[in-house]
Amino acid sequence: MVLTVNCQSLRCYSKHLDIAVLVQKYNPDVVNATETHLNMEFTNSELGQRGYDIIRCDRVGDLGPGVGVLVATRQDLLISPTSLLHTDGLEAVFGKINISGSKTLHVGYVRRQPNNNPDPINSTH
Repeated sequence: MVLTVNCQSLRCYSKHLDIAVLVQKYNPDVVNATETHLNMEFTNSELGQRGYDIIRCDRVGDLGPGVGVLVATRQDLLISPTSLLHTDGLEAVFGKINISGSKTLHVGYVRRQPNNNPDPINSTH
C-alpha cells in the first residue's frame, strides 16, 4: 500500500504526529510526502517514523515555501536511493527496492510547483 500526503511543513511537531497516526492506522509499505519544508537542519530520526527508511529532496537556497519531497519505505523493503532532482520548479526523489525472487521495484515522487513549466518533468525520462 502507498500513502501519499501533503504535509504542509514537517517543521511542526504536530505534523509529525498527524503523519504518525496515518502510518500507524494504514501501515503503508511506502509513504510519499510533499511540501515537507525540511532542510539539512532536520534529521530523518527527528521525523519519528520508526521502522521506515527515508530518502528526501529538501528545499534549498532561496526557493519559496512549499517545497521538498520524501519517500519513506518500510525498513524490511531495503530501499536504495537512485536520484534526487532539484531544478527549476521541480523536486523529485527516486529509489529502488530489490525484492527477492521478483523484479526490482522503482519508487519515486515528483512535485512540480504550480504554474511552472512542465518541461523539466518531460526532460527527466
